[in-house]
Amino acid sequence: WKERNYGTLRRLAIAPPSLAYFLGGKMLSLAVVLTSVGSIALACAIGLLNYPAHNVAWAVIWVVGAGLGLFLFMAFIQVHAPAERPAHVITTFSLFLLSMLGGSFFPFEMMPDWLARIGRLTPNGFAIGQLKQILSGALGPGGRHAAERAESSLDLGDAMARGSRGQRIGGARGRVGQGRVH
Repeated sequence: WKERNYGTLRRLAIAPPSLAYFLGGKMLSLAVVLTSVGSIALACAIGLLNYPAHNVAWAVIWVVGAGLGLFLFMAFIQVHAPAERPAHVITTFSLFLLSMLGGSFFPFEMMPDWLARIGRLTPNGFAIGQLKQILSGALGPGGRHAAERAESSLDLGDAMARGSRGQRIGGARGRVGQGRVH
């Protein structure tokens, strides 16, 4: 919403480089931050807590990929909101709900079985479960399951991109005209 309010999106709409470069730059900077945070967190877990981690490099790659996926999910929600305030309310509510259910606040082992089953179905619950399997050595970078996950992630991203072209929550269509982004 800041980009829209500052006129960045209006300038991007008429500039030769596409919006994909803008989004790519945001994702690249986020990937650098996530790589740093994931590496430092895993180094602290291994060095200070003596956590017996396997596939550390793959775990960092997974943290970056999952973080980028969650960023795109929240951006998708933001873009489809009718205005800035509802966008913030919807994403904050979604983030809090997913954090509560997805094992970010309380580990699945502490939750009742029925709630843990629901939590594992959330995006961050799935990411946490896969990260635990990677760190335990049960899941590695190769194999049939990794290829299936990558393919399903690409299908989801493609579906979100096709579904978001020009549409927002409430059925309104975004358009550029008379020098303003509506």
